[in-house]
Amino acid sequence: MRLSHLALAILVCFAWGLNAVAAKVGVTYIPPVFFTALRYIVVLVCFLPWLKPVPGKWDAFRADLHRREALGRLDDVDRESNLCADLGIARDDLAR
Repeated sequence: MRLSHLALAILVCFAWGLNAVAAKVGVTYIPPVFFTALRYIVVLVCFLPWLKPVPGKWDAFRADLHRREALGRLDDVDRESNLCADLGIARDDLAR
């Protein structure tokens, strides 16, 4: 293992531990749900430069979404049964 990898591992452990301390201190001043939302926003801003759409994947997702809309599979009435069908679960299994 190179020294840079070891330094990165130590930095991740330090950030993880500091996150717990910051959470404990932060919830004394800010409501917990709002503090959690702020943490997620900070992480999103930090990782935003690396978040890029994969070429071709977004087009496939949009095509599938349009297909589902055309078939009427996004309405609230059949949402549970369609989700069960997509996941391969029998609807009766949810009642157990």
